[in-house]
Amino acid sequence: MLLSRIATTSARTLVRPRAAPLARFLRHGSSQTVRSTAALIDPAVLSRDDSSKVGPGLHAAESLDALLHGSTKKPNAQNDFTETAVADGYASIAPTRAQTIAQPEQPEFTEVEAADHAWRQTNHIWSNDELDRVSIEKHEPVTMSDHFMKGVMNVLYHGFNFVTGYDPVDPSPRSVAWRLIILESFAGVPGFVAAGFRHFYSLRTLKRDHGAIYTFLEEAENERMHLLVCLKMFEASPVTRALCVAAQFGMTPFLALTYAVHPGSMHRFVGYLEETAVQTYDNLVEKTTTPGTKLHDEWDGLAAPGIAKAYWKLHDDAKWVDCLQHMLADESHHRDVNHTFATLPEGAPNPFISQHMKDFDRAATAHAVKKLNQ
Repeated sequence: MLLSRIATTSARTLVRPRAAPLARFLRHGSSQTVRSTAALIDPAVLSRDDSSKVGPGLHAAESLDALLHGSTKKPNAQNDFTETAVADGYASIAPTRAQTIAQPEQPEFTEVEAADHAWRQTNHIWSNDELDRVSIEKHEPVTMSDHFMKGVMNVLYHGFNFVTGYDPVDPSPRSVAWRLIILESFAGVPGFVAAGFRHFYSLRTLKRDHGAIYTFLEEAENERMHLLVCLKMFEASPVTRALCVAAQFGMTPFLALTYAVHPGSMHRFVGYLEETAVQTYDNLVEKTTTPGTKLHDEWDGLAAPGIAKAYWKLHDDAKWVDCLQHMLADESHHRDVNHTFATLPEGAPNPFISQHMKDFDRAATAHAVKKLNQ
């Protein structure tokens, strides 16, 4: 008798349809749980307990209950359905995200609107007085590390001049195009490396960063905007693109390793790098405004691209040489920032935070006024 009962029970278990894993998980919940789940799909499901209200909401709720409990039959046998049919029914009730989001024919923001940094890393807007006061000063090496980084930078500078064919006496537009694209594509790397290391250090040590992460992210974004502005003026050849890739893959590990061992040394190296950038841009501004030079013949009177006008808040009639002057000012600031952080004690407050706040207040106010006037 006992063996017969065991055999009968086993047979019933084997032929019983197995519920889907989701159904087994939800089976122990109350009917209200399933009802609430259906209500998220269609509010009409909330009326499912009222037998007098029969409609799409009721059928959707019954279908959902059946599917969650692993059944392939409706309680109401009026209309048979498969799981595929149920899924199709839900698709008509709860459209996909792609269906609910309007697909614009045009980008949400134009390229020029995206160049306005009032809503992200706010860049400094240089006044005419500040542009006139940009210095070309250089840091004199003091420590052995300073001398080593200065030597590395000198080798890279002269090697870079040779590769790009850049002659400081009277540079050709083609050599400058090479130089600026490659220079700016690499110049945006150190700031991001520094920000990344400081971000992870703050998380790892459970300590504040005192605002330095923001400074380096803004520096990296500023250099990237330099590159985008240059790409509006020059065409990057396959060789130029290859050199950009080689520079990034070759120098990024060096910068990361240096920052991991001694952050101050990397900042000193970047400070020397920015000194060469200041030297280059100062020379370009001079040659572009000097009649008889190759740059003057080629660039005199060229209009500034739209993204440059939006980024630096230039006048509508701004010229390409105005962009060069603003890039010169930016690079001089990066030079000062990195030379400062090269000797800044660990845990010291960021001395540039107050300027960031002023820049943000100016940008936010200008942005608000612009919106109000629209």
